[in-house]
Amino acid sequence: VINVPTLEGWREVDQTYWTFGNDFARKTRLASSTPMAELADSNFKLTDISEAKRAIVYVQETVLTLAMPFFNEAVQVYNHEVETFGVTAVSLMVSNAVVNSLLVIVLYYTAWLTIRVLSKVQYQMVACRLGFALP
Repeated sequence: VINVPTLEGWREVDQTYWTFGNDFARKTRLASSTPMAELADSNFKLTDISEAKRAIVYVQETVLTLAMPFFNEAVQVYNHEVETFGVTAVSLMVSNAVVNSLLVIVLYYTAWLTIRVLSKVQYQMVACRLGFALP
């Protein structure tokens, strides 16, 4: 629930985060277009000021009372998500390193067994060829 300045005074309105963000951006743009001559007038009664000056009041009140805590909470949620993603990325990296290490060990053991078997087979093949080559 936020308070919106109208000609009748402040009015409470229920808004979603998306609507609030869009409305805040629109009012900020409108407030930035207020001429300096109008800002020189110190009258800020909602019934006596223009729409642009009313947007200045809305932006100031919203930033001071509602927007900053709301956006701070959104930033905290975003930071939590980034930290969670970081933990997930580290866990994935560690598990990937463990699996790769296991694969290297299995490949080393397989190559070692193959070399041992090949050396025995090689010796038998050379001995058989030598036997067949003798007269």
